[in-house]
Amino acid sequence: MICLRHSIFVFALFSINQAFGQCSPCNDPAPVGIIDFNSARISVLAGSSVEFNFQTIDDYKNGISKTNSTVMGISVCNCNSEGGTSLDPVGGSTITGYSIYFDTDDAQFTGLSPSNSLPLCALEALANTSSGFAASAVTISNTKVALGQIPTVGGAIFKEDNGVNVITDRFWTTDQISIDYFMGVAPGIGGCTLAVPFIDAAGGYVPDSYYVTVSFTLVPECTTCTDVSY
Repeated sequence: MICLRHSIFVFALFSINQAFGQCSPCNDPAPVGIIDFNSARISVLAGSSVEFNFQTIDDYKNGISKTNSTVMGISVCNCNSEGGTSLDPVGGSTITGYSIYFDTDDAQFTGLSPSNSLPLCALEALANTSSGFAASAVTISNTKVALGQIPTVGGAIFKEDNGVNVITDRFWTTDQISIDYFMGVAPGIGGCTLAVPFIDAAGGYVPDSYYVTVSFTLVPECTTCTDVSY
C-alpha cells in the first residue's frame, strides 16, 4: 500500500504602508507659510492574506499559481511647497519615480514546528497593471521575482520612472496593480536551496504548515534622494 502524507504550505501576506512625507494629496501650491512634503503610499485593497494548500500529486508536481490575488492602489504626490527659493523644502527632492519591492523581514518560511523551515525563494511573484497609470513610464518585470529578505537583491517587481521629469501624481482609487503568486512552480529561481517542483525535492521539506510575512516596499526616487537599503 502506498500512503501519500498530506501537507499544507501556507504563507500569510499582511499589508505594509510605506509613507514618505506628510501630504496626501498635495495642496498645490501650498498656502503661504505652510510646507507640503512629498508623499508615497501603498494601499492594499484585496488579498491581504493568501494561502497555498498542497493536497494532490498535481500540486506537488506543478506547484500552485494564483492570479490577481493581491490588488494594491498606489499614491504618489510631488508637492509644490513653500520652501523659500526652492519649490520643495529640500532642494533636489522632486520625485521622478518609484520602485516597489517584494520582500520580507523574515529569514525563511517557518513551520508550526519551529524546527521546520522553507527558503524564501520557494515563493515568487509577478506584478501587472490593474487600472490607471495613464501616460506612464511603467516597467514590469517579465520574469518571476523571488521573495527576498530586506534589502532584497531580486530587483523591483514594479517601477515607474520619468527620468528627470516630475512624475505624474498617482492615486490609490484609480492607479492600481495586481500581483500573481507562484509557489513551488518550475523552473524556479536559480540557486534556491529547495528544488521545485516540490515532488522532486526528495527529503528537502517536512510536511507542515508554513508561514511568512510579506511586504511590498515602495521606494521613491528623486533627483538627489537615495535609500541606503535599495
